[in-house]
Amino acid sequence: MIFHSLQLESFSHETEDEEKVREAMLNLLPEEVRNTAPKIERELLNGTHGNKIIILRIDFKKQGDVKKIFDFILENLDEKGGVEDRIDDDCNFFVRFDKQEAYSGKLRLSSQDSIQLKGKVAAYPARRSKAVEIMKGVWC
Repeated sequence: MIFHSLQLESFSHETEDEEKVREAMLNLLPEEVRNTAPKIERELLNGTHGNKIIILRIDFKKQGDVKKIFDFILENLDEKGGVEDRIDDDCNFFVRFDKQEAYSGKLRLSSQDSIQLKGKVAAYPARRSKAVEIMKGVWC
């Protein structure tokens, strides 16, 4: 077990088609998980200039799903990058995927207009250094 849980999150801006953002998020999942994925939570916010922003979020807690999702990402992502900057002090691992590429069914890392994957690393003891060590063993 590498993660306790995973979460996918993305913003759908007023200028975007929310259904396409949902589809892009689901494209980051293996088909067997996509078909049984938990409901996508939706939160409506107002941006700085009064524009509407919808946060879309899916939480995965079933270990079978968590493992299938992470294995799918490892198999389909060509470049991964380093681990050090992806883990916070609470042992959360963060990766951002290009939203447009995900809509097309491709997994590519991006820092802009992205879908974020957050995984709570199962590190014992729960220290950042231990989480980094674990992730270096699977991510690099």
